[in-house]
Amino acid sequence: MKYILLSILRFLFKIDVRKILHQNLKIKIENQKLSKELQVSTKKFNIQGIKIKSLSNKSNELKNEIEKTLISKEVLENIYKQIHKSFEKLQVENQNLIKQIQNKEKEILSIQERIKESQQVNNTKKETIEQLRKTIEENKNIIQNHNQELSSLKELISSYQTESKNAIEKDNLISKLRDNIYLAINEKKSLIGEFEQYKEKAKKIQHSKDSNSIQKLPDGSLIEHESLIFGQRTVQNQVDEENKYEYIGHFLFDLHIFHQKEHLKFPTTFYPKKGTNILKWHNSSITETKGISEPKLIKGLQQLHELCPELEILQNIILSIKNREYGYRPDIALFLGKYNLCIDIEIDEPYDILSRKPIHFIDSSDYLRNLYFIRQGWVVIRFSEEQVIESTEYCIKYIANILKKLTGEELFFSLLEDFKLEESDRWTYNQAVEFAQNKRREDYLDIETPDENNFIDLKSSEFNGVPPGEDILPELDFSELKRKIEDCKQNKYVRITQFLYEKQYILQNPEIEIQKFTEGIQGFDLIIEKNTFIPFETVMNIEGLESLFKYPLYHNNLEHDDKKLYDLVKEAIYDCNPVRIEYRDAKADITFRNLKYVTYSGDSFEHIGDRMWKNYYSTKGSMMHAICLLRSDLRNFYINRIQSIQIFNLHEFSIGHLMTFSAAIWYPLEKNDLQLCKHIANLLPNHEKENNLIASGNLAHYLLVSGEHEKAIEIYRKYDGKQVNDEITWKDLNLQDFEDLKKIADYDEKFQNAIKLLGWN
Repeated sequence: MKYILLSILRFLFKIDVRKILHQNLKIKIENQKLSKELQVSTKKFNIQGIKIKSLSNKSNELKNEIEKTLISKEVLENIYKQIHKSFEKLQVENQNLIKQIQNKEKEILSIQERIKESQQVNNTKKETIEQLRKTIEENKNIIQNHNQELSSLKELISSYQTESKNAIEKDNLISKLRDNIYLAINEKKSLIGEFEQYKEKAKKIQHSKDSNSIQKLPDGSLIEHESLIFGQRTVQNQVDEENKYEYIGHFLFDLHIFHQKEHLKFPTTFYPKKGTNILKWHNSSITETKGISEPKLIKGLQQLHELCPELEILQNIILSIKNREYGYRPDIALFLGKYNLCIDIEIDEPYDILSRKPIHFIDSSDYLRNLYFIRQGWVVIRFSEEQVIESTEYCIKYIANILKKLTGEELFFSLLEDFKLEESDRWTYNQAVEFAQNKRREDYLDIETPDENNFIDLKSSEFNGVPPGEDILPELDFSELKRKIEDCKQNKYVRITQFLYEKQYILQNPEIEIQKFTEGIQGFDLIIEKNTFIPFETVMNIEGLESLFKYPLYHNNLEHDDKKLYDLVKEAIYDCNPVRIEYRDAKADITFRNLKYVTYSGDSFEHIGDRMWKNYYSTKGSMMHAICLLRSDLRNFYINRIQSIQIFNLHEFSIGHLMTFSAAIWYPLEKNDLQLCKHIANLLPNHEKENNLIASGNLAHYLLVSGEHEKAIEIYRKYDGKQVNDEITWKDLNLQDFEDLKKIADYDEKFQNAIKLLGWN
C-alpha cells in the first residue's frame, strides 16, 4: 500500500518522496557523525579552533538545511494526508465498482443464457428461412416458367390474331374479286363503248344542217363549236390509222413521283419519271368532232400562248398504240419545244349525252390510258367538263401552275397571284348513272336533252377490234427486284422499303402480281393486318427477315413503373418503329393493338411527332400517343398500363417526323451530343439528305465536327450558290450556323478551316 501511495505522489505532484527521505536519513547520519566530531573537536578545541569555528558554520548551514528539510517534510506529510484521503475515496469507489462489476457479470451471465436461448431459436429460424428460401427459389422457377409460358401464349395469341385477320382478309379479297368479276362482266359493254373511237370501223358523226354553231354558255360567253351531237348517228367505214413510233428525247424533270394511283379528284395531273422516252405524236387522218368544252378551253389557252409564244396548242393528233391499229387521241395537247415537254389535256364527261352510258368513271379504262401516256413521256392533266365550262379561268391557271412547277419560268407567275387549288370529286359508275337520270350535263351545258327518235340504236354495232390492255404498255425491267423476292423465299417475312421517304412494310406470303396494269408485290401487311399491293415502281429495296420483331415479347411483370418497359417505348419512339402492345384500359379490359407513329404526349403540335427532336432533352411524362390501328384513330396510352410490348422490325415516318427532320440534328449539335447526331443521321431518308437544304446543312455540320471532314466539304460544295429560301442563301445560312455553334467544344477551329477551304472568307 505504501508503495502505491508513493507512486501516486510521484505521478500527481512530481515529488520523489523516497529521495527526500533518503536525503533526510543521510542528514541524520551525518549529524551524528558531526556530533562525534564535535566531541572530538572540543577536546581538540584549543588545537583546532579555526576548524571548530568552521565546523560551527557548517553546522549552522546544516541546521538551516535541516529546518528546510523539516518544513518540506511537513508539506509532504500534508500532501500524504491528502493523498491518503483521496486513496480512501478511491478505495470506496473501487469497492462500488467491484459491486457494479459483479452485478454486470450477473447480467452478462443472464444475457449469455438468453443468447443461448436466442441462438437455439435462431437456428430454428435459420432452418425455417432455408426452407422458405428453397420454396421461394422453387416458386421463382415456377413464376419464370409461368412468365415464359405467358409470353409464349401472348406471342401465340398475337400471331393467331394476325393469322385470323390474314384469313379474314383473304376471304374479303376473294369476295371482292368475285364482285369485281361480276362488275367487270356487267360493265364490259360500257367499256367497249369507250374503245369504239379506236376500232377498225370507226363511228363517225353525221351532223345536222350547220357544221358550226354559236352557243351562249351559262357564264355569258359565246362559243363557236361544231354542232352538238343531236343528229342521227351512223356507222361508216374508216381508213385504218397508221402507227408511227418516233421518239423525241427524254422527260427532263424529276418530280420524285414513282407511281400514281387512279385519280379520285378533278383536276389531277400524272407525271412521267425523269428520263422516260417521249413518243412523238402524228396528225390524225380523221377529223374528230369537238363539243363545247374543248373550244372554250382552247380559247383560254391562247393566254398562255401569248405569254409564251413557244407553247404550241395541238389538236387532232394521235399517239400510236403498241400492238393496236388505232391510237389514243388527246382532247387538247400542248408542246413546249425547248423543254421537250408534251402535255395531254383531257376533259371528262360523266356520261354520253345520247346513249346515256356512264364514261370516265372510277375504275374505267382511263387509268390504263393515263399509264400509257406517262410511260411514253407525256404529262396528263384531267379536268371535269363541268370545271372547264364553269371555271375556264381556273383551269388555265391550273395549267399555268403545272408549267411553272416543271419549267420554273417566271412568265407564268403573272397568272398565279390569286391561284388556289379547288378540287371536285370524280364520279363512280353509279353516280354517273344518277347524273344521266338527273340530266346533270344538260344543266351545266344549258342544253335540251336530244330526242331519242333522232338517232339509231347503236347496240347492234359492237366493237370488233382488240381493246387496249396491259400489253400496250412499254415494258419495265424489274428483274432485279424479282430476283430479290426469289432469294427471300427461304425467309419467313419480307421487308420492303419504298421510295421516296423510305416507308417500310413487312409482308407475309409475298407474291408477284399485276393489279390495274401495274406489276408489283402482293402480300399480307403485318402492321395494318390487311392484304397490300406494292407496285415495283415504288420499291427501293427488298430484304428477307426471320423475325417480325426486333426483340422477343417483353412482359411487364411489375404493377408500377418498369424501367425496361420505358426504355423499349423510348427506343420505338426515337427509331420511328411501330409496336404491338397488350394494353389494359381503365376498365381493366385487355386488348392487343398495333400502333404506329408512337410519340410522347406533348411532342406533337400540328402533326404527330413534329416536336420529338426539339423536346428530346426535356422530361418525359407517363403517357404516349399513337395511331391505334385497332381503332383507326389517334389515341393516348398510359405506359404503365402496357402489359407486354413488341417492337416491329421496321421504320415508318409520319408527316410530323419528316417535318422535324429539318432541324433534328441541330438540337444534339448544340449540346455536343454526337452520338444522337449519328443516330438521326442514320435515320434520315436519302431524299431528305439530298433535297432538304436545312437538313443537309445540319448533316454536314455533324460530319465536320465528328471528323468526317471530306464528306462534310462535299455537301457544302454540292449546294453552294443555291437559295435556301427567298431570304437567305446556302452559304449565308451555314456561316450563320458556324457562328452559333463555334463556342461548343472545339468546333470553331474546324469551322474556320472549312471556311478557308470553301472560299467563304
